[in-house]
Amino acid sequence: MILGGETWNLTASGLSVARAGVAKYLAVAVVTNAKDAESIAGHYTGTVTGELANESGATLRLAATRPGIELVLGPDGLSIDLSR
Repeated sequence: MILGGETWNLTASGLSVARAGVAKYLAVAVVTNAKDAESIAGHYTGTVTGELANESGATLRLAATRPGIELVLGPDGLSIDLSR
């Protein structure tokens, strides 16, 4: 992720694909309500609007980049870690 001219490594866990035979996939996310890069990190759970929100108030909306791929949130939600 590049934010404010700085490069951040982003690691996500708790997300899978609901389609057999898919070994790799690319997903994109639009993040809103993030005060800074650090507020993007955290544990995300679903909201009534279909977005995911973390404890810092950041929200994100995910989308797969290939047609026919459905992203599935794990039972424990989505965790995002950042490092430089």
